[in-house]
Amino acid sequence: MSDISGSDSDTTIAVIEEQADRAIRRILLDGCWYFSVIDVVGVLTDSDAPRKYWHAMKQRITEEGFVEASTNCRQLKMTASDGKQRFTDVADMETLLRIIQSIPSPKAEPIKQWLAKVGAKHLQETLPSDTMNVTTLGSAIAHEWQRRPEEAADSLVWAEYLERLAALYRRQAYFESRLEYVEARTHDQDERLNTLQKRVENLEAGATMLPELLERLGPERMRPEHQEMVKRWVRELHHLSGVDYNSIYQDLNADFEVDRFSDIRESEWERLEVWFYERITLARTLR
Repeated sequence: MSDISGSDSDTTIAVIEEQADRAIRRILLDGCWYFSVIDVVGVLTDSDAPRKYWHAMKQRITEEGFVEASTNCRQLKMTASDGKQRFTDVADMETLLRIIQSIPSPKAEPIKQWLAKVGAKHLQETLPSDTMNVTTLGSAIAHEWQRRPEEAADSLVWAEYLERLAALYRRQAYFESRLEYVEARTHDQDERLNTLQKRVENLEAGATMLPELLERLGPERMRPEHQEMVKRWVRELHHLSGVDYNSIYQDLNADFEVDRFSDIRESEWERLEVWFYERITLARTLR
């Protein structure tokens, strides 16, 4: 591959950014951009099989110790080339920048600039104006707001700054939504409600109590019938592949970041089905 340089570099960068804008699928979820990893790999490598490239790359970067770059990816449904909604690996901007650093490609810098523009365009539309009184924000947000870069700063500097600020806004919104939920659930219990209201008078002070509250109101665990289905799939995968049960459960728990498979959230059932479908299908193929 040749370097992007020379008098036509600006034109070349513009062409690559246009290619990225056209080819890379993305979705805005809870105020955060998620990008299709396979699409990014395809643009960076010009590979005819970006899915295989990404599969091999995940294994390589895990072996090299960059575990977070692959485990921080998640699966979301996106429109495939056949027009159907299918699950695919996606990553937020921070994780994607780490993945790009692991791919030798002259397109890396133009793709980083494109990512910065995507993030900056959305966040600049949603950020408060310069005239907003920062004392109305949380102290962390106010502090970050005062550290904004110069207008002429590099686009990547702006992208990193805006991502940090957006993360703080999302965190505050999350705390507020959980606190509203708690208040609604305890409305008819005057004594408990009064205690909670004292705890949450100040958002930051109230946030320190959230781990306890979220433990009580934690996510629903996997239904018993689905747990039985997982056990059947594990047995089938064992018989097809010869991999021992303990190894299968260890891989499953690691991918879903739980100590026991029964702690997997019911909301992740579709992803769990995909997880077993891919491995059972591969095991049948290799027999």
